[in-house]
Amino acid sequence: MMKKLILVVGLALSCFSCSNKPDEMIRIDVDQAMNTAISRKLSDVVKTLEYVTLETDSNSLVGRGFEVALFEKDIAVINGGKILLFDRMTGKFKQEVLQRGNEPGGYARTMAGRGMVANEKAGYIFLNEWNKSMSTYNIYTGERNRFPTLGSVKSVAYTGGDSLVATAFNFDGKHKVKMWIYNRYQCVDSIPNHWRFKLMSDAMAVIANDEIFYRSDSRTYFKDATNDTVFAVTDTLSPAFVFQSSSLPRIELREHPEIMDQKMKDLYFVNNIVEDENYIYYTVAYQEKTYHLMYDKLSGEGGVLKESLINDIDGGINLFPDHITDRGEYVFVVNPAFMEEDELAKCHLKADDNPMVVIGK
Repeated sequence: MMKKLILVVGLALSCFSCSNKPDEMIRIDVDQAMNTAISRKLSDVVKTLEYVTLETDSNSLVGRGFEVALFEKDIAVINGGKILLFDRMTGKFKQEVLQRGNEPGGYARTMAGRGMVANEKAGYIFLNEWNKSMSTYNIYTGERNRFPTLGSVKSVAYTGGDSLVATAFNFDGKHKVKMWIYNRYQCVDSIPNHWRFKLMSDAMAVIANDEIFYRSDSRTYFKDATNDTVFAVTDTLSPAFVFQSSSLPRIELREHPEIMDQKMKDLYFVNNIVEDENYIYYTVAYQEKTYHLMYDKLSGEGGVLKESLINDIDGGINLFPDHITDRGEYVFVVNPAFMEEDELAKCHLKADDNPMVVIGK
Protein backbone atom coordinates (compact mmCIF):
# COMPACT_ATOMS: atom_id res chain seq x y z
CA MET A 1 0.00 0.00 0.00
CA MET A 2 2.86 2.37 0.88
CA LYS A 3 4.62 1.79 -2.45
CA LYS A 4 1.35 2.41 -4.25
CA LEU A 5 0.87 5.72 -2.39
CA ILE A 6 4.40 6.89 -3.21
CA LEU A 7 3.91 5.98 -6.87
CA VAL A 8 0.68 7.97 -7.04
CA VAL A 9 2.30 10.98 -5.40
CA GLY A 10 5.32 10.74 -7.68
CA LEU A 11 3.10 10.80 -10.74
CA ALA A 12 1.23 13.81 -9.39
CA LEU A 13 4.49 15.66 -8.88
CA SER A 14 5.98 14.77 -12.25
CA CYS A 15 3.08 16.48 -14.00
CA PHE A 16 2.88 19.26 -11.44
CA SER A 17 0.46 21.39 -13.42
CA CYS A 18 -1.91 18.49 -14.00
CA SER A 19 -5.18 17.75 -12.27
CA ASN A 20 -7.98 15.25 -12.71
CA LYS A 21 -10.09 18.20 -13.76
CA PRO A 22 -7.65 20.69 -15.32
CA ASP A 23 -10.43 23.01 -16.46
CA GLU A 24 -11.39 23.61 -12.82
CA MET A 25 -7.85 24.46 -11.71
CA ILE A 26 -7.34 28.10 -10.74
CA ARG A 27 -4.71 29.56 -13.03
CA ILE A 28 -3.26 32.95 -12.12
CA ASP A 29 -1.69 34.82 -15.05
CA VAL A 30 1.19 36.61 -13.32
CA ASP A 31 2.27 38.45 -16.49
CA GLN A 32 -1.17 40.00 -16.90
CA ALA A 33 -1.48 40.69 -13.16
CA MET A 34 1.86 42.53 -13.02
CA ASN A 35 0.62 44.83 -15.79
CA THR A 36 -2.76 45.50 -14.17
CA ALA A 37 -3.19 48.07 -11.39
CA ILE A 38 -6.17 47.53 -9.09
CA SER A 39 -7.64 49.06 -5.92
CA ARG A 40 -9.38 47.12 -3.15
CA LYS A 41 -10.82 48.22 0.18
CA LEU A 42 -9.79 46.71 3.50
CA SER A 43 -13.49 46.47 4.46
CA ASP A 44 -13.89 43.86 1.71
CA VAL A 45 -11.69 41.59 3.83
CA VAL A 46 -12.20 42.48 7.52
CA LYS A 47 -14.62 44.62 9.53
CA THR A 48 -12.60 45.59 12.63
CA LEU A 49 -8.93 46.31 13.39
CA GLU A 50 -6.94 45.88 16.60
CA TYR A 51 -3.53 47.62 16.81
CA VAL A 52 -0.73 46.21 18.98
CA THR A 53 2.50 48.22 19.12
CA LEU A 54 5.40 45.98 20.17
CA GLU A 55 7.47 47.32 23.05
CA THR A 56 11.14 47.11 22.13
CA ASP A 57 14.29 47.95 24.07
CA SER A 58 17.91 46.78 24.09
CA ASN A 59 16.81 43.36 25.37
CA SER A 60 13.84 42.82 23.06
CA LEU A 61 14.80 44.64 19.88
CA VAL A 62 12.79 43.58 16.82
CA GLY A 63 14.87 44.31 13.73
CA ARG A 64 14.03 44.87 10.10
CA GLY A 65 12.87 41.36 9.35
CA PHE A 66 10.74 39.23 11.63
CA GLU A 67 7.99 36.61 11.64
CA VAL A 68 5.04 36.47 14.05
CA ALA A 69 2.64 33.92 15.48
CA LEU A 70 -0.61 35.13 17.05
CA PHE A 71 -1.71 33.19 20.13
CA GLU A 72 -4.74 33.79 22.32
CA LYS A 73 -2.84 35.88 24.89
CA ASP A 74 0.55 36.46 23.31
CA ILE A 75 2.34 37.44 20.14
CA ALA A 76 5.50 35.45 19.43
CA VAL A 77 8.20 37.03 17.28
CA ILE A 78 11.23 35.30 15.79
CA ASN A 79 14.03 37.72 15.03
CA GLY A 80 17.77 37.23 14.68
CA GLY A 81 17.70 33.80 16.28
CA LYS A 82 15.58 34.97 19.22
CA ILE A 83 12.01 33.97 19.99
CA LEU A 84 10.34 36.82 21.88
CA LEU A 85 6.94 36.95 23.56
CA PHE A 86 4.81 40.10 23.75
CA ASP A 87 1.49 40.63 25.51
CA ARG A 88 -1.24 40.54 22.87
CA MET A 89 -3.34 43.24 24.55
CA THR A 90 -0.63 45.77 25.47
CA GLY A 91 2.32 44.88 23.26
CA LYS A 92 4.61 44.84 26.31
CA PHE A 93 7.66 42.58 26.13
CA LYS A 94 7.28 39.53 28.40
CA GLN A 95 10.24 37.23 27.88
CA GLU A 96 12.61 35.52 25.52
CA VAL A 97 11.76 31.84 25.35
CA LEU A 98 14.23 28.98 24.89
CA GLN A 99 17.11 31.13 26.09
CA ARG A 100 20.08 29.13 27.42
CA GLY A 101 22.68 30.76 29.63
CA ASN A 102 22.67 34.23 31.15
CA GLU A 103 26.11 35.66 30.47
CA PRO A 104 26.17 38.66 28.06
CA GLY A 105 26.74 37.53 24.50
CA GLY A 106 26.81 33.92 25.60
CA TYR A 107 23.29 32.87 24.80
CA ALA A 108 22.84 29.64 22.90
CA ARG A 109 19.37 29.65 21.37
CA THR A 110 17.42 26.88 19.78
CA MET A 111 16.76 27.94 16.22
CA ALA A 112 13.38 27.68 14.59
CA GLY A 113 13.14 26.83 10.93
CA ARG A 114 12.54 29.39 8.19
CA GLY A 115 9.93 31.76 9.55
CA MET A 116 7.65 31.16 12.51
CA VAL A 117 6.03 27.71 12.52
CA ALA A 118 3.30 27.40 15.13
CA ASN A 119 0.03 25.85 16.17
CA GLU A 120 -1.56 29.19 17.04
CA LYS A 121 -4.61 27.55 18.61
CA ALA A 122 -2.72 25.37 21.09
CA GLY A 123 0.25 27.64 21.86
CA TYR A 124 2.93 25.44 20.32
CA ILE A 125 6.01 26.56 18.41
CA PHE A 126 7.64 23.96 16.14
CA LEU A 127 11.44 24.03 16.13
CA ASN A 128 14.09 22.71 13.79
CA GLU A 129 16.97 21.69 16.04
CA TRP A 130 20.63 21.64 15.08
CA ASN A 131 21.18 17.94 15.87
CA LYS A 132 18.90 16.31 13.27
CA SER A 133 15.86 16.50 15.48
CA MET A 134 12.74 18.61 15.86
CA SER A 135 10.75 19.66 18.87
CA THR A 136 7.59 21.38 19.98
CA TYR A 137 7.59 24.05 22.66
CA ASN A 138 4.49 25.23 24.55
CA ILE A 139 4.86 28.93 25.28
CA TYR A 140 2.49 28.72 28.27
CA THR A 141 3.71 25.58 30.06
CA GLY A 142 7.30 25.44 28.84
CA GLU A 143 6.77 21.79 27.89
CA ARG A 144 9.36 20.58 25.37
CA ASN A 145 8.85 17.52 23.17
CA ARG A 146 11.93 16.60 21.20
CA PHE A 147 11.82 13.87 18.54
CA PRO A 148 14.40 12.57 16.03
CA THR A 149 14.21 13.04 12.28
CA LEU A 150 15.43 10.81 9.47
CA GLY A 151 17.94 13.39 8.26
CA SER A 152 18.84 17.06 8.27
CA VAL A 153 15.66 19.14 8.10
CA LYS A 154 15.47 22.16 5.83
CA SER A 155 12.13 23.55 7.00
CA VAL A 156 9.10 22.53 9.04
CA ALA A 157 5.37 23.16 8.50
CA TYR A 158 2.42 22.52 10.80
CA THR A 159 -0.39 20.55 9.15
CA GLY A 160 -2.91 20.10 11.98
CA GLY A 161 -3.23 18.50 15.42
CA ASP A 162 0.01 16.70 16.16
CA SER A 163 0.90 16.45 12.49
CA LEU A 164 3.59 18.26 10.52
CA VAL A 165 5.84 17.91 7.49
CA ALA A 166 9.58 18.46 7.28
CA THR A 167 11.43 19.10 4.04
CA ALA A 168 14.82 17.62 3.23
CA PHE A 169 17.94 19.24 1.85
CA ASN A 170 18.76 18.26 -1.72
CA PHE A 171 22.22 19.65 -2.48
CA ASP A 172 23.11 17.27 -5.29
CA GLY A 173 19.68 16.50 -6.76
CA LYS A 174 19.89 12.85 -5.71
CA HIS A 175 17.99 12.95 -2.43
CA LYS A 176 15.01 10.60 -2.68
CA VAL A 177 12.87 12.39 -0.11
CA LYS A 178 11.10 15.72 -0.65
CA MET A 179 9.15 15.72 2.62
CA TRP A 180 8.80 13.53 5.70
CA ILE A 181 5.25 13.28 7.05
CA TYR A 182 4.89 13.16 10.84
CA ASN A 183 1.83 12.16 12.86
CA ARG A 184 2.04 12.35 16.67
CA TYR A 185 5.72 13.19 16.08
CA GLN A 186 6.43 9.84 14.42
CA CYS A 187 7.47 9.70 10.77
CA VAL A 188 4.68 7.79 9.02
CA ASP A 189 5.45 8.36 5.35
CA SER A 190 7.48 10.39 2.87
CA ILE A 191 6.84 12.20 -0.37
CA PRO A 192 9.45 11.41 -3.05
CA ASN A 193 11.65 14.05 -4.61
CA HIS A 194 10.98 14.13 -8.35
CA TRP A 195 13.58 16.77 -9.27
CA ARG A 196 16.97 15.82 -10.65
CA PHE A 197 19.76 18.23 -11.48
CA LYS A 198 23.49 18.12 -11.97
CA LEU A 199 25.79 18.44 -8.99
CA MET A 200 27.11 22.02 -8.87
CA SER A 201 29.12 23.57 -6.08
CA ASP A 202 26.54 26.27 -5.36
CA ALA A 203 23.53 25.01 -7.29
CA MET A 204 21.26 25.33 -4.27
CA ALA A 205 22.28 28.94 -3.67
CA VAL A 206 20.49 30.28 -6.74
CA ILE A 207 17.14 30.39 -4.95
CA ALA A 208 17.00 32.45 -1.75
CA ASN A 209 13.49 31.69 -0.48
CA ASP A 210 12.69 28.50 -2.31
CA GLU A 211 9.93 27.04 -0.11
CA ILE A 212 6.63 28.64 0.84
CA PHE A 213 4.16 27.15 3.34
CA TYR A 214 0.91 28.76 4.41
CA ARG A 215 -2.34 27.82 6.18
CA SER A 216 -5.81 28.36 4.78
CA ASP A 217 -9.11 26.98 6.07
CA SER A 218 -7.21 24.69 8.48
CA ARG A 219 -5.15 23.18 5.67
CA THR A 220 -1.47 23.56 4.83
CA TYR A 221 -0.27 24.52 1.34
CA PHE A 222 3.17 24.37 -0.24
CA LYS A 223 4.94 25.97 -3.19
CA ASP A 224 8.53 25.67 -4.33
CA ALA A 225 10.19 28.61 -6.10
CA THR A 226 10.99 26.55 -9.18
CA ASN A 227 7.52 25.01 -9.47
CA ASP A 228 4.48 26.92 -10.73
CA THR A 229 1.94 24.88 -8.73
CA VAL A 230 0.62 25.35 -5.19
CA PHE A 231 -0.09 22.01 -3.49
CA ALA A 232 -2.34 21.11 -0.57
CA VAL A 233 -0.29 19.01 1.86
CA THR A 234 -1.69 15.97 3.66
CA ASP A 235 -0.16 12.55 3.11
CA THR A 236 0.09 13.56 -0.55
CA LEU A 237 0.67 16.75 -2.52
CA SER A 238 -2.59 17.63 -4.26
CA PRO A 239 -2.50 20.43 -6.90
CA ALA A 240 -4.55 23.43 -5.74
CA PHE A 241 -3.79 26.24 -8.21
CA VAL A 242 -1.14 27.38 -10.67
CA PHE A 243 0.84 30.57 -11.26
CA GLN A 244 1.45 31.05 -14.98
CA SER A 245 4.22 33.24 -16.42
CA SER A 246 7.14 33.01 -18.80
CA SER A 247 9.17 34.90 -16.18
CA LEU A 248 8.87 32.50 -13.24
CA PRO A 249 12.10 30.75 -12.12
CA ARG A 250 12.63 27.27 -13.52
CA ILE A 251 14.53 24.25 -12.30
CA GLU A 252 17.27 24.97 -14.85
CA LEU A 253 18.53 27.76 -12.60
CA ARG A 254 19.73 25.13 -10.16
CA GLU A 255 21.80 23.54 -12.91
CA HIS A 256 23.43 26.75 -14.11
CA PRO A 257 24.37 29.05 -11.23
CA GLU A 258 26.75 30.87 -13.55
CA ILE A 259 23.73 32.61 -15.15
CA MET A 260 22.11 33.38 -11.81
CA ASP A 261 22.90 37.10 -11.64
CA GLN A 262 21.82 37.71 -15.21
CA LYS A 263 18.60 35.72 -15.02
CA MET A 264 17.26 36.32 -11.53
CA LYS A 265 16.84 40.09 -11.79
CA ASP A 266 14.37 39.64 -14.64
CA LEU A 267 12.31 36.89 -13.01
CA TYR A 268 9.16 37.04 -10.89
CA PHE A 269 9.64 35.42 -7.47
CA VAL A 270 6.47 34.66 -5.53
CA ASN A 271 7.66 35.12 -1.93
CA ASN A 272 4.50 35.02 0.16
CA ILE A 273 0.98 33.60 -0.27
CA VAL A 274 -2.12 34.18 1.87
CA GLU A 275 -5.52 32.75 0.96
CA ASP A 276 -9.08 33.11 2.25
CA GLU A 277 -12.46 32.05 0.93
CA ASN A 278 -12.65 34.77 -1.71
CA TYR A 279 -9.13 35.94 -2.50
CA ILE A 280 -5.53 34.85 -2.99
CA TYR A 281 -2.99 37.44 -1.85
CA TYR A 282 0.64 37.10 -2.90
CA THR A 283 3.82 39.12 -3.25
CA VAL A 284 6.16 39.18 -6.23
CA ALA A 285 9.81 40.22 -5.95
CA TYR A 286 11.00 41.72 -9.23
CA GLN A 287 14.07 43.85 -9.96
CA GLU A 288 14.73 44.54 -6.26
CA LYS A 289 11.14 45.66 -5.58
CA THR A 290 8.25 43.86 -3.88
CA TYR A 291 4.76 44.08 -5.35
CA HIS A 292 1.53 43.22 -3.52
CA LEU A 293 -1.00 41.39 -5.67
CA MET A 294 -4.53 40.08 -5.21
CA TYR A 295 -6.59 37.53 -7.15
CA ASP A 296 -10.40 37.35 -6.97
CA LYS A 297 -11.47 33.68 -7.11
CA LEU A 298 -15.03 34.50 -8.17
CA SER A 299 -14.27 36.87 -11.04
CA GLY A 300 -10.92 35.36 -12.00
CA GLU A 301 -9.43 38.85 -12.10
CA GLY A 302 -6.56 40.41 -10.21
CA GLY A 303 -3.51 42.61 -10.36
CA VAL A 304 -1.07 44.77 -8.43
CA LEU A 305 -2.58 46.66 -5.51
CA LYS A 306 -1.58 50.31 -5.91
CA GLU A 307 -1.78 51.00 -2.17
CA SER A 308 -2.05 47.59 -0.52
CA LEU A 309 -5.61 47.27 0.86
CA ILE A 310 -6.98 50.79 1.28
CA ASN A 311 -7.92 51.35 4.92
CA ASP A 312 -11.51 52.60 4.75
CA ILE A 313 -12.25 51.20 8.23
CA ASP A 314 -10.50 53.82 10.37
CA GLY A 315 -8.52 55.82 7.80
CA GLY A 316 -5.22 54.52 9.16
CA ILE A 317 -2.37 52.77 7.44
CA ASN A 318 -3.10 50.68 4.36
CA LEU A 319 -2.45 46.98 5.01
CA PHE A 320 -1.56 43.68 3.34
CA PRO A 321 -2.04 40.36 5.17
CA ASP A 322 0.96 38.50 6.58
CA HIS A 323 -1.11 35.38 7.31
CA ILE A 324 -4.51 34.20 8.53
CA THR A 325 -4.75 32.18 11.73
CA ASP A 326 -6.82 29.02 12.09
CA ARG A 327 -9.16 31.15 14.24
CA GLY A 328 -9.84 33.30 11.18
CA GLU A 329 -7.88 36.36 12.34
CA TYR A 330 -6.05 38.35 9.68
CA VAL A 331 -2.53 39.27 10.81
CA PHE A 332 -0.96 42.42 9.34
CA VAL A 333 2.67 43.20 10.23
CA VAL A 334 3.65 46.88 10.06
CA ASN A 335 7.39 47.56 10.23
CA PRO A 336 8.23 51.26 9.68
CA ALA A 337 11.85 50.29 8.94
CA PHE A 338 10.62 48.75 5.67
CA MET A 339 8.33 51.58 4.58
CA GLU A 340 9.02 54.25 1.97
CA GLU A 341 9.30 57.89 3.09
CA ASP A 342 6.03 58.92 1.46
CA GLU A 343 4.22 56.05 3.22
CA LEU A 344 5.70 57.06 6.57
CA ALA A 345 4.64 60.68 6.11
CA LYS A 346 1.12 59.70 5.10
CA CYS A 347 0.71 57.53 8.21
CA HIS A 348 2.53 59.93 10.56
CA LEU A 349 5.22 57.36 11.31
CA LYS A 350 9.02 57.47 11.47
CA ALA A 351 11.43 54.80 10.25
CA ASP A 352 12.61 54.08 13.80
CA ASP A 353 9.11 53.74 15.26
CA ASN A 354 8.22 50.46 16.93
CA PRO A 355 6.76 47.68 14.77
CA MET A 356 3.05 46.98 15.00
CA VAL A 357 0.91 43.87 14.64
CA VAL A 358 -2.58 44.71 13.39
CA ILE A 359 -5.29 42.09 13.88
CA GLY A 360 -8.33 42.08 11.60
CA LYS A 361 -11.60 40.24 12.15
